[in-house]
Amino acid sequence: MKVIITAAFFAAVAALLVFGPRDTGRPKPPAGFTEVTYWEKWTGNEGAQMQIIVDDFNRTVGREKHIFVTCLTISEIEQRTLVATAAGVPPDVAGLTDEQIVQFAAQDALEPLDDLAAAHGITRSAYKPVCWDGCVYEGRLWGLPSTPASVALHYNKRALHENEKALRQAGFDPDHLPTTLAELDRFATVLDRRDAAGRISRSGYLPMEPGWFINFTPYWFGGTLFDERSGRFTLTSPQVVRTFEWIASYSSRLGTGAMTEFKSGMSGVNSPQNPFLIGTVVTEQQGCWTANFIEDLAPALNRWGRFLQEEPAMIAAGIADRDERWRRFEAEIDEELRPLSPARKEAALQQKIIAESALGIEARRANYEWGAAPFPSAVDGMDDVTYTGFDALTIPRGARHPAEGFEFIAYVNRQDVAEKLNMMQCKLSPLKNVSDHYRNHHPNPYIGVFEQLAASPNSHGVPHCPIWPEVVDEMNDTTQKIYLLQESPQQALAEAQQRLQARLDQFQARRVERRSAGESRRSR
Repeated sequence: MKVIITAAFFAAVAALLVFGPRDTGRPKPPAGFTEVTYWEKWTGNEGAQMQIIVDDFNRTVGREKHIFVTCLTISEIEQRTLVATAAGVPPDVAGLTDEQIVQFAAQDALEPLDDLAAAHGITRSAYKPVCWDGCVYEGRLWGLPSTPASVALHYNKRALHENEKALRQAGFDPDHLPTTLAELDRFATVLDRRDAAGRISRSGYLPMEPGWFINFTPYWFGGTLFDERSGRFTLTSPQVVRTFEWIASYSSRLGTGAMTEFKSGMSGVNSPQNPFLIGTVVTEQQGCWTANFIEDLAPALNRWGRFLQEEPAMIAAGIADRDERWRRFEAEIDEELRPLSPARKEAALQQKIIAESALGIEARRANYEWGAAPFPSAVDGMDDVTYTGFDALTIPRGARHPAEGFEFIAYVNRQDVAEKLNMMQCKLSPLKNVSDHYRNHHPNPYIGVFEQLAASPNSHGVPHCPIWPEVVDEMNDTTQKIYLLQESPQQALAEAQQRLQARLDQFQARRVERRSAGESRRSR
């Protein structure tokens, strides 16, 4: 994202200060306490879960050190934080994404945290390398991770077992997922289905469903879009070209018209009719938050084993449909909880989920209609490849209370707190070491798969490119051209590389000019 500081931006800051987010219902800091203003992008459950952490801090460390954190939900947080920083009125803590850290650091919009981290005994050795290194740019630490998530291959167990005969005839075991990308391609072909009119009715795998991690797909081919050492884009490297040839191969095999029609009939990701949830896409690349995602949208998929055990009695009672079984289960819960207030009802539901998580890992996995495994690599011998992204807590440049703000950041990075937050959000711990409680009671029973992937030497984050948000925009257009077979991968990638390198060179030139001008003003 390109942000140019203009008079209009400063006007926006004024509007933010006058009409910006206010929550008069939140408690005020006690007298004599330093108030730390914390801006976060999360709404809904994630926002409520982070507020629990904020409240915990205020009751414990905050009370002891006379610090009170006020958390405000901010839309378009990256733009507003840059604007507020430029105007000299930033928050004390800002919750950014991994994609924004290098961008902000390169624009001198963040405070370096090296000294504050060292004073708290916080070092790289305690973290998964991908989480710590993603916060470091040009040798300085600019944030600390809060909620990481790695990516794996998710699969529908029921679909695999319903197609066991066809899979075995093709040389596959439905209980063992492919370990190479070539195997995944063949595996997907066995599971593809078309109706009598030739329309796709089920897909074994689609690179563009949901397609959230396309820009990181070169990692599975041993490549990357950007070489951090040289500061040059590498879109025309053999590994990247091969990546997008692979994406285009699905369009060639399935037909762009049939594939486009199939995708156009899909509901959005945030829908109970999500194609993975209803089984029309059998395998997909997704993050570790999937267990919570399914619990919200299609909870029956997290009770599959339970329903299998109850099936004879259900059928005898004339209840053959899985969704009807789930409706009856929900009705039982509703009847039990109806007298409670909404807040008490939500708490009781959470207790039911916690009680279920007390089952052993294997028992919980058996309950799930889906599973997770490492996404297969295209390179022989290169195992446990993943993209690990994360949210991060940062201190914007010019924050009034950096020391107090870092007290909160350090608190969130304590092992017990990090595990509590990430278990609620169904994500990873950023730390190397995790507790037995975390391993055994995480809402995702496959969390061990994701932990293994995130800690792997082949776990990669966002490339340290200061115009990465612009890269995302450019690559969205480029991928579309390749995916729809409108341009060859070589042609589309070469054109995109030329445009992106020109933008980066311009950005770096302006950065040098800006810093030179700043040094001149300071020397006067």
